[in-house]
Amino acid sequence: MPAQPLTDALVRSLRPPLSGRVEVTDARCRGLVLRITGAGEKTWAFRYRDRAGRPQRLTIGRYPDVGLADARTKADEERRRVATGASPAVEKREARENADRLAFGHLADRYLEEHARRFKRSHEADERNLKLHVRPHWQRLPYADIRRRDVVELLEGIYASGRHTQSNRVKALVSKLFAFAVEKGLLDASPATGMRRIADEVPRERVLTDDEVRLFWRTVMLAPVSPKVGLALRLALLTGQRAGEVAGMRLDELQAVDDPSGALWTLPAARTKARREHLVPLSSLAVSIIRDALALPRRDRDPFVFPSPRAGEVPSPITAHALAVAMARVAVSLAHGSKEPHALAKHQGAASWRAETPSPHDLRRTAATRMRALGVARDDVRLVLNHAPGDVLGRHYDRHAGLGEKRRALDAWARELERIVGAAGHAPSHNQREE
Repeated sequence: MPAQPLTDALVRSLRPPLSGRVEVTDARCRGLVLRITGAGEKTWAFRYRDRAGRPQRLTIGRYPDVGLADARTKADEERRRVATGASPAVEKREARENADRLAFGHLADRYLEEHARRFKRSHEADERNLKLHVRPHWQRLPYADIRRRDVVELLEGIYASGRHTQSNRVKALVSKLFAFAVEKGLLDASPATGMRRIADEVPRERVLTDDEVRLFWRTVMLAPVSPKVGLALRLALLTGQRAGEVAGMRLDELQAVDDPSGALWTLPAARTKARREHLVPLSSLAVSIIRDALALPRRDRDPFVFPSPRAGEVPSPITAHALAVAMARVAVSLAHGSKEPHALAKHQGAASWRAETPSPHDLRRTAATRMRALGVARDDVRLVLNHAPGDVLGRHYDRHAGLGEKRRALDAWARELERIVGAAGHAPSHNQREE
């Protein structure tokens, strides 16, 4: 469309094209154009050539928010800046890119990549807490502008929603993230320095009763829990190991699984909280659970006993979070008033399960408590759990793996577990799943 002297009346009267977009050049202001889209949107822009002769376009604003007179004033200002060698469009793009780099979302990405995934076994929890509790509030904020009051407001909001323990977890995460920013020279000081935790936490003492153990053993093999996750949960209760360690079990960590007296699971130091290799003797019941897991549909040469169904080209295992979600889903399925009440909703143990839903870590506590009740020595239970020894001898010099003690303890617990669950003690294979 040829250049023409624009007036307010003419700008108002311009109609959108049938398709695409058109630009009307203002003959009274060099470089000022009005773009009109097929949807009827009108936008002012300033066109010029930079010092290298390349055409550039700088958006000024939408009409009628920016009127004709204001658009001409802005275009005149930018033309004078171009005459001094500036490039307003390039400067605007660079400012936008710098804003992205200075936003909290970019800092969070760096923290995950350069610290959490590199050094923390719990990096998935950090990613999840950032996604659920922090990014929705701060994602595009400049991280240098986040003040202590903003941190307090965020944490108090989580506390007010009833998630008291979660508020402490997010507080610890935010503190670590801003400490990372200080360490990297991105900030001079952290807005979370010296903050106390938001809520007092009462240490959990949850230990499953016999009725709850029987309920657990059956329900984790029923929908909506997948057979793979259900078997992993059974193995967590049976071995007393951490949920993430069980979920990430690899085939090359297993030895002599065909030998009932010598079957062994070797956890490498990199996969343990204590950062030292941990040997876990496997009872015959544990071996049967692993075999059932391996009999489930899986990709060829997958290195994990419990592979993730969402794995892409690079294989990955299920996560500890998947086990925690499954435990919560059991509680939901047992809840009264649901449209399709769970078949075991009236089972003994269902009421206490609903009242205080156990977590995967409660399975570990249950295994430890039950072994002590069977007469297993406290030090032997500590060996099974891979708890860090508190004395100099244990920390630095004693490399006795305690295989015999651990095998006796875990075999005793396996026999007791089979007694509790009765005929259900032997894990069903994937084609014999409980209905």
